[in-house]
Amino acid sequence: QHVAQQRKQAEDALQKTDAVLQAMLAKAEERYKPYADVDFLVASKTMDDADFAALRKEAQLANDDLRFLREEADNFYGEIQKQQQAAQKEAAREAVKVLQENIPEWSNEMYNDIRGYAIAQGLPEDQVNTIVDPNVIQLLNKARLYDQGKRVATVKKKAATKKKVLRSQKAPPTADTRKKAKVDKARQALRNKR
Repeated sequence: QHVAQQRKQAEDALQKTDAVLQAMLAKAEERYKPYADVDFLVASKTMDDADFAALRKEAQLANDDLRFLREEADNFYGEIQKQQQAAQKEAAREAVKVLQENIPEWSNEMYNDIRGYAIAQGLPEDQVNTIVDPNVIQLLNKARLYDQGKRVATVKKKAATKKKVLRSQKAPPTADTRKKAKVDKARQALRNKR
């Protein structure tokens, strides 16, 4: 809980820093914008030397401020990205330890099967690749195994259908019925001889 609270404070500080940096960049871009469209060659020919020198100096200062802030922003975001990647790698190592304890047959192949299942179910691949919570991975694995079991059960059920046996609705002939049929057959034969 303490670690979660520290993480929340760090995220809040990061958001504030990001907001300040974005505001400073916007202000520097706004300050440089009037100079970006100026054709300094034309200005040098149409303005007197003192005014042109002042214009060029102001434009250079605005450009330097903007470039500095962009470089600092790139460095800041690059460092944040490195820290996040390092934290994600550490979380992934911890997740693997937990998963190896909870799932005895855990392997990279199983992890790839779980990833493939999650992507096939519609989760974006870039989000699936960042999942390092062992509980989420275990839930995805359970869902994968459930769907596999369901698929096997329906296949077996279809294969186990009974064959239809055609049976007569008529009762088998009794001894009296057979005897009567023989007598009738013999009478018919005698009639045909006449």
